[in-house]
Amino acid sequence: MMAKHPLDGVRAKIKRAEKHLSDFHTSYDIFMESQPITLGREINLERKYEKVFYKEIRSTPEELLLQIGDTIHNLRSALDLLACQLVKLNVADHNCADVSFPIADNAQKFDTALGRNILFRQDAIQIFQQLESYKNGQGHTLWQLHRLDIQDKHRLLIVVPIYVVNADINIMPLGVDVPPIKFPPAHGLGIPKVGDVFFVIDESVHALSPTRELNVQGKYTADLMIYETEIMEPKSAGATLNEFVTVVKDVVKRFETIF
Repeated sequence: MMAKHPLDGVRAKIKRAEKHLSDFHTSYDIFMESQPITLGREINLERKYEKVFYKEIRSTPEELLLQIGDTIHNLRSALDLLACQLVKLNVADHNCADVSFPIADNAQKFDTALGRNILFRQDAIQIFQQLESYKNGQGHTLWQLHRLDIQDKHRLLIVVPIYVVNADINIMPLGVDVPPIKFPPAHGLGIPKVGDVFFVIDESVHALSPTRELNVQGKYTADLMIYETEIMEPKSAGATLNEFVTVVKDVVKRFETIF
């Protein structure tokens, strides 16, 4: 019987994370196809004032939140398993009870932790130093993964359906040859609430048309956004999880050469 590779457990955790991520993408497609956001339109005929607003916003299903959290947790666990195997290269019978992959809130704390750690071999420490797995370091994404994992242990992550800022809204006054007017969403990337204005067309725009009529065309790209602003800028949940998987795989690859 062939001996198991020291990183088999690490790879199994990553594979499990990818399974949760695949389930998330399936659930995501179903949820987004159900049109979780409905826009309403209000027209003031007297002043030709129009606004488009959020009429209905459905909450993100709990199943999606759990799939996001499980993906993050398995990736963070993969890093801790990697740290344990790195320790065992130096102390074969170590139980790894207090071992974790070093990630810190700043460079000083990270350097201090590495400097005090006598369990890792020097070649492993050199790779850790290159990774800079701390806030605003080269490994800032690892810090984000770490902090989201901690947050998910205390409450479900805030993930909201939202129209992103690159919505393409073209307002074309009829009866006049002018370029289309583009209107950005009014809310930016804040968490929308029912009644919030998405965009407004005021009297001055209607006045451009001899008939005061407009042709309004718009494409509004909806997505699920992780909204944990103390950890990261609002970002697509799917894109964030895909990035986390790629980064963790790259980290494991960096250490493979010393096993």
